[in-house]
Amino acid sequence: QLWHQLYNDLVVIDVSKIFLRDQPMTADELISFVDDSCEVIRDLLLNDWLPRCADLVDVMRRTWKDLVPMNQRYGGRAAVLFNCVHALMSHHLEGLITRSISVLYTNLKRYEEGNNIEHYQMYDQKLKRRPLMTLIFSVVGAHFDERTDDRDTTTPIYTHDEDDDASPFYRRPSVVFESTPTELNPACEFVLKHEGKFFGYPYINELPELYIDIFRKILRVGYHIPRLEYFMSRDESTLGYLHVVDESHCDMKRLYKNVTQIVENNWSGLRVYLYPIFKYYYALFTKKMLPIVEKLFTQNTIPDLLLVEDLMKRLMAIIHSTYILRDFIPLNLFMLDNRHVKNTIVMLVQQVYDFIIDYYKAVNINENRAICDALEEMSMKAGERPEETPEVVALQNYLTECRDEKIFAIKDEIKIVARRVIFLLTHTILDSDHIHLNSRTFILPSELEEVLDLSAARLNVVRENLEMALRERRKKFEEFILYEKRRMDGFRVKETREVMSLEELKERVDTVDELYEIIENMSREARAINVEEQLLQIDISPFPVLAEIVEKMEPIEKLWKTAYEFEKDYQVWMYGEFQCLDADAIREEVEGMHRIVYKLSRQLANNPAARRAAEQMRIRVEKFRAYLPVLDAICRQGLTERHWKLISEHLGAECNPQLYPTLKDMIDANIMNILPQLEEISNAAGKEYELNSALDAMQGDWKDVAFEVLQYRDSDTHILSALDDIQTLLDDHIMRTQAMKRSPFIVALGTKADDWEGKLLLIQNIIDAWTQVQVTWMYLEPIFSSEDIMRQMPIEGRNFKSVDKTWRKIMKHTCQNLNVLVATEYPDMLETFLKAMEDLETVQKGLNTYLEQKRLYFARFFFLSNDELLEILSETKDPLRVQPHLRKCFEGIARLTFDDQMEITEMISDEDEQVSMVRKINPALANGLVEIWLKEVENVMLASVLEQMRLAWEDYFLIERIIWVTS
Repeated sequence: QLWHQLYNDLVVIDVSKIFLRDQPMTADELISFVDDSCEVIRDLLLNDWLPRCADLVDVMRRTWKDLVPMNQRYGGRAAVLFNCVHALMSHHLEGLITRSISVLYTNLKRYEEGNNIEHYQMYDQKLKRRPLMTLIFSVVGAHFDERTDDRDTTTPIYTHDEDDDASPFYRRPSVVFESTPTELNPACEFVLKHEGKFFGYPYINELPELYIDIFRKILRVGYHIPRLEYFMSRDESTLGYLHVVDESHCDMKRLYKNVTQIVENNWSGLRVYLYPIFKYYYALFTKKMLPIVEKLFTQNTIPDLLLVEDLMKRLMAIIHSTYILRDFIPLNLFMLDNRHVKNTIVMLVQQVYDFIIDYYKAVNINENRAICDALEEMSMKAGERPEETPEVVALQNYLTECRDEKIFAIKDEIKIVARRVIFLLTHTILDSDHIHLNSRTFILPSELEEVLDLSAARLNVVRENLEMALRERRKKFEEFILYEKRRMDGFRVKETREVMSLEELKERVDTVDELYEIIENMSREARAINVEEQLLQIDISPFPVLAEIVEKMEPIEKLWKTAYEFEKDYQVWMYGEFQCLDADAIREEVEGMHRIVYKLSRQLANNPAARRAAEQMRIRVEKFRAYLPVLDAICRQGLTERHWKLISEHLGAECNPQLYPTLKDMIDANIMNILPQLEEISNAAGKEYELNSALDAMQGDWKDVAFEVLQYRDSDTHILSALDDIQTLLDDHIMRTQAMKRSPFIVALGTKADDWEGKLLLIQNIIDAWTQVQVTWMYLEPIFSSEDIMRQMPIEGRNFKSVDKTWRKIMKHTCQNLNVLVATEYPDMLETFLKAMEDLETVQKGLNTYLEQKRLYFARFFFLSNDELLEILSETKDPLRVQPHLRKCFEGIARLTFDDQMEITEMISDEDEQVSMVRKINPALANGLVEIWLKEVENVMLASVLEQMRLAWEDYFLIERIIWVTS
């Protein structure tokens, strides 16, 4: 009666509270509501129902007190009474739980039809039912709070830098930070893998378990409700709990399955509604739009504003299109919360929108500052006050350029700035600094024009003053030119003595240098005046008097300087030791002086005094020219004591550099009388000297020429390598030496040329023999390194060992000093190599005879080359060395099979066909003679094939043909 009065209509979860809300609960709200409801009901059962039942039983104590036995070991009839109370209370509790589950399941079963629709329609019959729970859908990777974008408003995307040259495309050098890779947590991995995709909260695959867990929580309300006797007595012996339905009960499992099916029936509607949204805004969700826009705006050319305006309209249209999307969409069991998706769309579009705005803000700031800087620079330049003519003219030209070109170009740029400012004002709010910069950009051009006008007027006044000063300067300079012309004319026509000393010539040259320095100064002044005249656009002054002075003074300068140089050098040439003179350089210098004075004698026809001086100079030069052959002869390199004796014989008196050390002394000794004989002796001495120098040079070339050697395999000896350069040098020097020997002057060198030629030919013969011996030795050395070969060819082996010993001895001597000249001085080296060549030829003949004998015994050796046959014969103790060459000896045998005793048991073909030998072959019985056991292999091969044919004939009539063919 107590239960029916107070608790009969009680349910654990009041479903009406879920449905009476203005908005369906979210998952968190629903779970919290269920937990609170379960806690309230469980608290009611433990703290209200159980105490009431205990009070009721306690009031009725006198009716059941006598039923308690005296012996506490047995409950008696009181235990039966309390068991009945336990059964009744468990029935009531189970009814509460069953009723609560039934009410919730009944309401949930209303959604069993699901939301399986092909296209979303607001008034679809399947979607009219009030949803039970709200699902919140978001986009992976999109994070935001109250704001609709995640930009940092305190830090602008673009900032102005003074070093970027006002270029919006300036890129700072990248800085790379080295960091150790860290493991990503699961949340980061999820974002990286699924960025741009939709996800719901809770996850779709967790929804069935969420609803099942609600039913489990209802069941757990009745768990661990103590029995009444324990509640009253707190006696541990009476501890027990009221009976309720277990979570794993078959009915509950069936319920769980039905709940899962109901939830899964309501999945498809979510996909049907969200997929068109995802498909339409795919470029935004996957964050592909912003990189495309960034790439578009980081190219070399700025996009046209008309196109950008159209793009901004399209972006705003995308934002406006989100207004059409509903915030909450009922889809039978679930209410879809679409607000995060809408905010994500707005946020991502706003990022693109803000990027464009920030880009044009940065461009506008940079270009406006560049314009303002250019205008201020022009204003500062126009305000300068130059005083020099080049500076004044340059500033006037600059002002003209500014007024005619730069101002108009800047005004065209300002028109573009105006369009950009209007664009920015349309789509954003500019700060005060940006507005001030725009104002300066628009105002500065008009202020600059006023500055340019004032500066131009000031410069016109300065230019007039400069023109007046230039005319006065030109007048004074012309007077100075006339004065100097009179001075120089007096110097040019001044009479001189026929013979002048060196000091007088030096005085004349110093005077000429002074006059020419004055001429240079006047020329510089004339050029400076002409430059200013050209800058001020005045007629250029030709200064004809100055040109006349230069023209007339040039021959005078050449005359006196040539006369002075000749007289100065003449003292050295005639009275200095001729062995210290360079005859060729003197001849070239004298010839040059002769050409100059010959030309001056014509140019000075109108100046008698100067012309007489030039003629006198020409006579002196020509007189000295007659002595040049003598100077060439006595200064020739190669003149020895023998040559001076020949000269003395022709002269009829003793003549040498010690007796007549100067050219003057030689001329006084009447050496001009034997000039032809002197030239002949001198030429012969020169040729002999050249030949001797060439021989010395060739001998010097061989000082650093050395052999290159390489270690031969792993032995202690070496071999020669890279002989091409040595051979080329050797051939060249032999050819040059033989050409020199054909010269008639080589006799004077005695046997020096013959000795050198013999040395070179000896070296050539040695190298030729050396290389031939080396090639043959390298071929035979591996062969005679085998003990088997040495045992079978003892005579040839001894001969080779003799050559090998000689070879190693010579190579050891060579390695001690690799120089070619030293190495080839080994005693009797050529004869030693020739003897070695003969011995090696004998060894090769014996080797070929030995191989021929082997081939004659076993004819199949003819299929092998000498190297292959030698490889077999050099390792007779190892029969396996024959295996690689069996294919050439036997067409059908690829390899042989050896057992543990190294006896041959089978032969195998290239197709892996195995044929057993009719008898085993033991190569060891041949005592190392390979040809003997190979001959036995040939005979046994024929017998084995014959045996196989016999067996095949016998089996042919006994087994099927297919098996017979394939066996």
